[in-house]
Amino acid sequence: MRKFAYLPSEQIEVGAITSLSSRRSGNPAGMAAYCYNSHFGKLLPDAFYIDILALHTLDIYLQKYENRARSTVPQGEKATLVKFTTTKPKISYLFYPDFETDAHPALQASIQVDVETVTVNYRDYRDTENPPIRHRKETFVTPDYPIYEEFAALTRAQEALGLLDNTRGTGTRSGWEKRLQAYGVEIQRHSLIQKPINFIAANLIPKIERHKAAIVRHDLSRPVRLALDAGLFSPETTFFDYRCGHGGDVNQIA
Repeated sequence: MRKFAYLPSEQIEVGAITSLSSRRSGNPAGMAAYCYNSHFGKLLPDAFYIDILALHTLDIYLQKYENRARSTVPQGEKATLVKFTTTKPKISYLFYPDFETDAHPALQASIQVDVETVTVNYRDYRDTENPPIRHRKETFVTPDYPIYEEFAALTRAQEALGLLDNTRGTGTRSGWEKRLQAYGVEIQRHSLIQKPINFIAANLIPKIERHKAAIVRHDLSRPVRLALDAGLFSPETTFFDYRCGHGGDVNQIA
């Protein structure tokens, strides 16, 4: 098993700028083609992600391309995942210290390198209340990864339950926790645990926000109007209006 070191922002150093800028960074379209043809890694519409330990499986062109970026930020070798942007000449080093132990690890830091302009952008997520998280961890690593099957088994269980359908909003910790709560499950290490039936039932009770249905009235409501017509109110009567509304009856009765 490997250990991940966290990378504080004050340790970011930019080096080898002259040697990098003196060489052509390559064309993004050509680089993207190599990403599409990779046997390992996770391909998205505009990005390709791969475990840093699996870089050796990539085409030699991609390996050299990544090496040029890493010569700018040697700290990139401590990253967990490497992201190749397939529409721009950019590479990002992503730090997930809990990648092996957390089923859905939170991003703690990222370093983005523009391979053409040789500029570096660092982002720290440690104090973020709702950090980005990762799903389907087996897609980032190779099948010989020591706990590959644990990753894959969890993904299969989540797919069978529908947890990974319509993933909008589940890319952050709070969004994902809401999804788990809605399905009445929790994750312990890399196992999916069904919560007790009574817990699920309690969470399935619809929450009705009655105040949003309140109507703004310019006349008395029908019940109050009928009460007035029946002579139920006199100047000495106390009127108590108990319900969701804007208080129009109380104002007019006053």
